[in-house]
Amino acid sequence: MSDAALLWVASNLAVSTALAVAAWLVQKRARFTTVAHLLWITALVKLVTPPLFAVPVLAAPADDAGGALTAPAVVPVDVDLGPAAQAGGWTMDAWTVTGCAWLLGSACALAWSLWRVARFNTLLRRSSVAAPAALESQLQSLCDRLDLPSPPVLRLTTARITPLVWWIGGRARVYLPAAMLDSLQPQQLRWVLAHELAHVRRGDHFVRWIEWLTCVGFWWNPVTWWARRNLRRNEELCCDALVLRALQGDRHDYADSLLTAVEFLAEPGVRP
Repeated sequence: MSDAALLWVASNLAVSTALAVAAWLVQKRARFTTVAHLLWITALVKLVTPPLFAVPVLAAPADDAGGALTAPAVVPVDVDLGPAAQAGGWTMDAWTVTGCAWLLGSACALAWSLWRVARFNTLLRRSSVAAPAALESQLQSLCDRLDLPSPPVLRLTTARITPLVWWIGGRARVYLPAAMLDSLQPQQLRWVLAHELAHVRRGDHFVRWIEWLTCVGFWWNPVTWWARRNLRRNEELCCDALVLRALQGDRHDYADSLLTAVEFLAEPGVRP
């Protein structure tokens, strides 16, 4: 790993960690959830953007006069390095080994994540059908209330998954478990659908790709996973606030509806 790359990584790690700590402190105040969410996103983005400043890494110590100390002279000694070294064998320093391990881990994380995305997308495509007209009408009404100009595609799936927003290009798709239509009351289903549309309204499906990029590139960094977990937590709180503000409903009914949906999904079933 070159000195420039090492300085780049060190600078971004320092700034990202500082932003993550700031976000963690801000999120302790419930009314600053949106600010905390933006800080968590910034902490992830900073890992993959050019550094703001240079961080000295393994700099040479200075002497009393302010100049850098020079390394002591090395006296050549006749040492038998073996036939491999004499034939032009190569060596790697610690930073090169670290860089190779980093790239190998990122390649494995990339391949594994792409395989999961392809597998899950195939499951959704094969197990989903178009939503009935009544639900489509409710979707359009909620989009108007949430100021969402371009409604997402609404699909019902037989897979036992949580309601979710799925986007890999084109229009965003909202998937609801088909069994929910029979287990939830119409008002409860409306709240659940509004929550998913709030994710679309906020563009949270784009944030998933930022998460993916940073987790693949910095899979070894604990701050990455810490930021990802707290980002999603604040994201849900922001969606709750958006739904309650836009629909002017009772927060207890909204909470009960989401809890009912969670209880339904907690029943035994085949996990995708």
